[in-house]
Amino acid sequence: MTNRLSLSGGLAFEDSTFEFKEFRLHTTYLSLLGQAQYKFIDALFDLYSYRRLGYGYSYNGDTNINSHKDDPNLQIGLGVMLCLW
Repeated sequence: MTNRLSLSGGLAFEDSTFEFKEFRLHTTYLSLLGQAQYKFIDALFDLYSYRRLGYGYSYNGDTNINSHKDDPNLQIGLGVMLCLW
């Protein structure tokens, strides 16, 4: 779009596990997503913000104490990118 704003789409695989004593939380998603990224500065280290909206398809092929279902997925974040060119 511009040298500061970019739009993209993709396919992501996520596998997360959190354990605390007897409590175990495990999620596995396959997400179709759209993403927008905006760079605040143009320098060697670029500071950027991103928004990602997708839909996660759960995979229940394991024996967890919890289960989850297909649902929307939203991420909002900040990042730093090293630009060498």
